Amino acid sequence: MTKFEIAISTLLIGFILGQATDISKYYLVVFRKKRALRQEVQDHQDRMNFLKSRLCSIAEMYVEGQVIGLPSPGAIETLIFNKDFADILPHLNKVERKQYSDHYGTISSFNRCAAELSDVTHKSNHIVYLYQLTCMLVETSRFIIEKRESVLNDEVEILVDCRDMATKFANNYGLEPDEGEAANKQL
Repeated sequence: MTKFEIAISTLLIGFILGQATDISKYYLVVFRKKRALRQEVQDHQDRMNFLKSRLCSIAEMYVEGQVIGLPSPGAIETLIFNKDFADILPHLNKVERKQYSDHYGTISSFNRCAAELSDVTHKSNHIVYLYQLTCMLVETSRFIIEKRESVLNDEVEILVDCRDMATKFANNYGLEPDEGEAANKQL
């Protein structure tokens, strides 16, 4: 081999190795972002258990008239979703995209409802609706974590169970849910 052939071969091999390194770095970053997003969903699921008990405390205080203002359960943070979802979106399949969309759409509804809690006149309706959203968030996060091949909106029994848990919650604390409002609000 001549010096020219060796130089060209070295350049070609270097170029190919450089491209392979860039591609592997890119997919490693995407993998890490997907894992971080899944961990955020796991954190949401853990927080929902706390929020269920917090909503029970709020309902109890509301019914007994122990508070002047009504405490809000607080907004659910979506830091990783807001920062990285656009980067990993092309690497998710259709079901995963829908699952994340449902999960974060429900979080948006929860945050909006929690923010409105102090301003609305029918606080009991909002408390029951927040509880229903909390139940739905547990389910949407479970679908993502377990890598199910369906979305929550396809599972009518689970949606009915969430509504029934909210109704039971309302009955336990003597709250009066507006059946139409809770049933009509969708993701």
